[in-house]
Order: sequence, then C-alpha cells, then structure tokens
Amino acid sequence: MYSNITVERLQEIEQERNQTMADLAYQRWMKELQVGSRYVDRQLALNAQHAMQEWDSTRLNIDRITINTGCM
Repeated sequence: MYSNITVERLQEIEQERNQTMADLAYQRWMKELQVGSRYVDRQLALNAQHAMQEWDSTRLNIDRITINTGCM
C-alpha cells in the first residue's frame, strides 16, 4: 500500500502536519470540539530501535560473567 511513497513525500506530509498543528485557528477548532490529540513524536523510539538492531552482543563477553550466590 505504501510502497510507492517516497521519503520526500513523507517529509512533506510531516511538514504539512506540523504547519496544521501550529495553526491557531486549528487549535481553537480542536478545543471547541473537545478533540484530544495523541500525536507523539516517535523519533526517539525509532532511534533506540535502530541502535538495538545494530548492537553486537558478542562484545558482552558472557563467558567471563560469574554468578555470586551470596553464600559464604
């Protein structure tokens, strides 16, 4: 469904969304209708997901980890 949308078009859509949400008339209209907005910028979550995909677990040196049972 979205395979033919370019990155440039997605950026245009995001810019249009930001312009609309910044419009005072739009904000008044939303307040009058008592519409809640749940738009959340997902960039931080996407950055974290990308970092986790690139994480190399072989750097953990799991073979050197010891378990301390706490018994003396």
